[in-house]
Amino acid sequence: MSVEYKPPKKVNVMLPVFGLVLAIALAILAFVLSEPIVRSVPQLRDIKAGVRVGGELISWGRLLVAGGMWTVMMTFSYLLVAVLAGRDPKDTSKMKLPPRKVQPKKKDY
Repeated sequence: MSVEYKPPKKVNVMLPVFGLVLAIALAILAFVLSEPIVRSVPQLRDIKAGVRVGGELISWGRLLVAGGMWTVMMTFSYLLVAVLAGRDPKDTSKMKLPPRKVQPKKKDY
């Protein structure tokens, strides 16, 4: 029996960095796109409490809207990656297994 050697595929070591860059880019995009939404909704616009960053007050409403938008965008990006990646080439559900030895159940009566 001879087994053909297949060298393992090399994994891109920058893949986690690309994921982090994507998450940060989507967070910035969500933060920028949240401003018109907050301005158009009076309940969010009237919130005065927030976080002070660099002398500018960012309201909790804007952060809440941006966080929700970021979550939705990340969900769609995960879905897109999962669809484009496809199935695992080593699908073990179609692998032929040896027959099982069925042992009769012992009756305790």
